[in-house]
Amino acid sequence: MVYSHYAAAALLAVALWCDIRAMTIPNKLTVPAVLAAWAFGLLWSGLGGLGAALAGTAAGLTPMLLLYLLKGIGAGDVKLFAALGGWIGAFLVWQVMIYSILLAGGIGVLVLLFNRPFGRRVAALLQRMLPDMLLIGWAAARQRLTKAGNNGGADGNGTVDTVAAALATDDSDGEAAQAGQRLRFPFMLAVAPGAVLAWMML
Repeated sequence: MVYSHYAAAALLAVALWCDIRAMTIPNKLTVPAVLAAWAFGLLWSGLGGLGAALAGTAAGLTPMLLLYLLKGIGAGDVKLFAALGGWIGAFLVWQVMIYSILLAGGIGVLVLLFNRPFGRRVAALLQRMLPDMLLIGWAAARQRLTKAGNNGGADGNGTVDTVAAALATDDSDGEAAQAGQRLRFPFMLAVAPGAVLAWMML
C-alpha cells in the first residue's frame, strides 16, 4: 500500500467516526483532505501526480453528486469521495463507490426488516397468506387477498392493492415518524467496508 492509501485510510477512519457520532461529515475534514491530496500528488509526482489527483477527485465527485441531487446521500459524502478520489485515484475510488452502494443497499434492507412497524405489517400479511399458500397453493391465497381487497378491480388488482395497503398502513402517525428516523443510517457504515473490499481486490 502506497503512502497515499495510508492517508486515505486515515481519512475514512475519521469520517466514519464523525458520521456515526453526528450523522455528518464536516467540511473541515473533507475540504483540507481534497487540497492535501492535490498537494501530495504535485509534490510526490509533479504535474502528472497533480493531474492524477484532479482526475481522481472528479471521478469521486461526479457520480456521488448525482446521487446527492437524487437525495440519496448527503453533501458530506460527496465531498468525502472527492477527497478519497484525490488520494487513491479514479479507478480505485470507483471500486469503493460500487462496493459502498451495494453494501448500503444491503444495510438498508436490514434496517427496513428490523423496523418494528414494517415488521409487524409483514408478519400480519404472511400470517394471512401462508396457510393458503401451504395448503392449496398461491391461487387460493391470491383469491383470498383479492376478496379482502373489496372490489380492488375485476382484473385482480385487489391483490396488489391489499398487499400494498397492508405494508403501507401505519399503526399511528407517531410510529411513521419514528420509522422514518430509524430508516436513516450513516453511509460510512457501507463506505468503510466497501473500501476494505476494494483494497483486498488490488
